[in-house]
Amino acid sequence: MTRHQIIGKGFVALVFGMALGYAIAASVAADHRRGEQLTLAEYTKDFEHYKADLLDGPKGSAASVTVSMVMTLVVLGAYEALGAGVAWVIERVAGGGRRDDAPYPTG
Repeated sequence: MTRHQIIGKGFVALVFGMALGYAIAASVAADHRRGEQLTLAEYTKDFEHYKADLLDGPKGSAASVTVSMVMTLVVLGAYEALGAGVAWVIERVAGGGRRDDAPYPTG
């Protein structure tokens, strides 16, 4: 793996991490706002319906495993593709200087 590829993948991982962190923070903030406004009457109003939904939900996990596998492949594929794209851009921008096509030293 070249230095540009390592930098590209590091950049993509950093951006993915920042986006995920932002999404989690926004979700926690929204939950907090809802929690501040929630009353006991609202919380218990649909208890029986909510319980029935939980008990009557899908029992099998084959679909969940399949969807999780596909989502993982998509995320990893996007990570690799974006990392390669960023590495390509870095190589073009840094093309006037030292070209780093040799594998990155590991030790």
